[in-house]
Amino acid sequence: MQSSASPDVAEYEHFMHMRLTTDLNDACSLSQALTHEQEEYRALVQNIQLLVKGEIGNLKTLVPLGKEQGIQIQAEVPVTSFIYVKIGLGFHVQCTLLEASDIAKNKEQQLQAQIDRQTDTISKIRARMILMQESIEAMQAA
Repeated sequence: MQSSASPDVAEYEHFMHMRLTTDLNDACSLSQALTHEQEEYRALVQNIQLLVKGEIGNLKTLVPLGKEQGIQIQAEVPVTSFIYVKIGLGFHVQCTLLEASDIAKNKEQQLQAQIDRQTDTISKIRARMILMQESIEAMQAA
């Protein structure tokens, strides 16, 4: 009987390691990326609040140059009463600071909902892995 269970055990182990582990790694990576993006929006809201409270007329900042990480140039922002918000497909909209803050808060809430769904997915994958491991152990004991 153990000889007929061996191929099944090998199949289950293969499925667990190749499929479930890969799915778990992908889900965790996506969750981390969403969390990072959410933190960026949270920082944007805080920076906008500082601009509003400080009533800063102009600002010097570093701006990323191209898609390369770490390459930045110094830029002077002469008017800080408006901000450009990327809305997708390469389009940007000019907004007041309060409008941009509202947009960033809404995006932060959307990301939180995605993070919550991703957390549920991760929990389900882990539960499947535990169930699969228990099944493998039961098959080996038989």
